[in-house]
Amino acid sequence: MLIGGAGGDAAAMAARLADHPYIITRMEYLLPTRGLPLMSNRPRHQDPTPFHDHDFVEIAVVHAGDAVHQGIHGERPIARGDVIVLHPGQWHGYARCLTLDLSNVCVPAALFTHELAWLAADPLVAALLPARGASIAQEVIHLHADETAMQAIEPACLRLRELVDSRAGVRLRAEMIALFAAVLARLAGLAGRRHVPSHDDDGVLAIASEMSADLARPWKLAELAHRAGMTREHLCRRFRKVHGSPPLAWLTARRAERAAVLLLSTDAAVAEVGRRVGWDDPNYCARRFRAAFGVNPAAYRRRVPEVIRS
Repeated sequence: MLIGGAGGDAAAMAARLADHPYIITRMEYLLPTRGLPLMSNRPRHQDPTPFHDHDFVEIAVVHAGDAVHQGIHGERPIARGDVIVLHPGQWHGYARCLTLDLSNVCVPAALFTHELAWLAADPLVAALLPARGASIAQEVIHLHADETAMQAIEPACLRLRELVDSRAGVRLRAEMIALFAAVLARLAGLAGRRHVPSHDDDGVLAIASEMSADLARPWKLAELAHRAGMTREHLCRRFRKVHGSPPLAWLTARRAERAAVLLLSTDAAVAEVGRRVGWDDPNYCARRFRAAFGVNPAAYRRRVPEVIRS
């Protein structure tokens, strides 16, 4: 069950969560309609934040406190200096929060094809961003900033929040872009070596889009190559350049991640979840899911109360 959070009544949402603690919430923020479309805030989490997703890029910088960050692949302790980069559609939440103090900076992914296209052309920054036209990859990016990096990142986050709160985004648009670029540049320097997707292969992007739009279809490499007008070897080389893995390995990862989201967010039977992602054989579904998450689908679903209510 999903709850749309944009523009909703926070008190009403909290009451509904109290009545049904296993609800998966979807929180969508309304970005400014004028000036640079950027939202920045500084929430202080005292209680668990249920799993949710959103339709923008989010950067969360931890200033103080301790918590556990949760994604569909598991849990990770976080504290001062930890930074989480989330792409649109990635599910996450926080648990066991001890006065967790963090800054969120959120922008639509489309910003990197318009105002900030020049910044996305930097290969180090591009490694932090979602690939154009790609299906959602649920592996969240975790970074850690030392005190030197935090001394540069924290003032920029604070100033961005001041500008957003003052509604001065139109008049001070250039300053907001400079501050956000400075944060991304610092984070890019912390990311180390990551696969940098190629954004200029429309043929491969189209094939990935077709597969992700119909995960249940029994895709074969020969069919994909025929649709792309390439040999299988050529398609695999070009697909790996864009996505970091060959087509069918990439498809398997997307199927496993989609299955995990369905297990967390619906009451569908495990066999039905498997069918929805193209794994009609329950035994095969269990093997592929276990290879991705370390447990079978039923065991993964049984962990939901602990994931949501830790």
